Amino acid sequence: MANLTLKATTFNDKIIYPKIDDIYILVDKKNTILPIGIYNELKNKLKEDLKLNDEIEFNLVSKSLKELMQNHIKIDFTYSINSFYELILDELNNAKIKLNNESIKRIKELYNNRKIDDAKEIFQTIDMEILSKFEFNEYKLLEFELFDDKKEFFDGYKALFGDNHTKLKELYFVYIKYLEDIRDAKKPAKIIKEIEKEFNIEEFSNEKKAIFYYLRGRNFYARGEFLDALRDFKKALKYCTNEKLLASIYNSATNSFTDNLFFDEALFMANKAFEIRKKLKLSEKSDSLSLIGGIYLKRKNFKKAYEIFKEVEKIIDKKDNRIYNYLVKSSIMLGFYNKAKDYLNIAKQYDDRLGFTILAELFLIYQTQNYEKLFNFAKENFLIINKKSNFDKVVLGWGYFLLAQKASQEKKYLDSYKFLNSSIEYFLLDKYILEAY
Repeated sequence: MANLTLKATTFNDKIIYPKIDDIYILVDKKNTILPIGIYNELKNKLKEDLKLNDEIEFNLVSKSLKELMQNHIKIDFTYSINSFYELILDELNNAKIKLNNESIKRIKELYNNRKIDDAKEIFQTIDMEILSKFEFNEYKLLEFELFDDKKEFFDGYKALFGDNHTKLKELYFVYIKYLEDIRDAKKPAKIIKEIEKEFNIEEFSNEKKAIFYYLRGRNFYARGEFLDALRDFKKALKYCTNEKLLASIYNSATNSFTDNLFFDEALFMANKAFEIRKKLKLSEKSDSLSLIGGIYLKRKNFKKAYEIFKEVEKIIDKKDNRIYNYLVKSSIMLGFYNKAKDYLNIAKQYDDRLGFTILAELFLIYQTQNYEKLFNFAKENFLIINKKSNFDKVVLGWGYFLLAQKASQEKKYLDSYKFLNSSIEYFLLDKYILEAY
């Protein structure tokens, strides 16, 4: 079911804009409501854009629209023809695969399974000349998704899609998710406001509403507005029919509950995400299992956390240092210091752009050595470079806290006070209110 705003004229020539909220598109069933001219125009546009040989038939069903027409309200279908086109195109997206180009199909499959290098390799072989208009738009969106410099080129892609609202929305969604994934909390909010200004969210298809509320919820979470985040995740769940997206919504809701110490709710959500991803054989199942391990870690059930992180290690497709950082921490909390050193050595083999492996090593030194050694390590790897590095603020918050606590234990109270102030500052900057408190 979808909805949109129409332009119409009453029997006394008054122009009105009725909102229709019960439109259904049925594929392969001939239309009974749209005027024949509008119906044929839409059908021909779809056929041309998709380069289809077969005829497309569709039926637009709406009780409230039918009642308006029966009450002699004259609908200006031309006013909303692009909206009708998008609704039908969205439904065709759900009902049947329209991509004839096998390379684009394969790229989308690889991209969805995080095999980015393989997707890029195939992308370079595509001949744009043989693509339908629909496939060309898919090709350009994939180009934006696959290659770097999204901040630099976003406006160019926006201009390319122009009045193609379907692809424009998808472009916005890709860009917002990219910005949120690199932990940019400010720019996504600006882009979300741009979407709200440009489009009527209530007229989105249910699929796009689910994506929009999911992304806006992630942005609220990144800004520390957890209740607003959960409200949007609830809205996203209401409209979501895609199981892969459903798992992502559950995963994001888990973070909001965990950061507010609602561990039972967090565990329920994380398990739902994991079961869906396991059923669909998605590589992201390791992310959900890591979340479950993280919940047990925060609950101080270190043995259970350690066991779960060992399970994650078995199923990750491409090794990165996150799981080994978790294994370092849970090993330390269990007193397995030699194991912690082994996991730390593995973690160091992978990219530590955000500083989490340095934090793990700092924690191991904190547990096993004195303040002087901790301070010297921090000075060399942590304190001096954090001003110019991309270290995550929560890493800096915990790092300074460890220094503050160790300094206090050894009665270096001036150092402890100084480090504690820095710790609180970074926690507040990253909206970790409970940690700062």
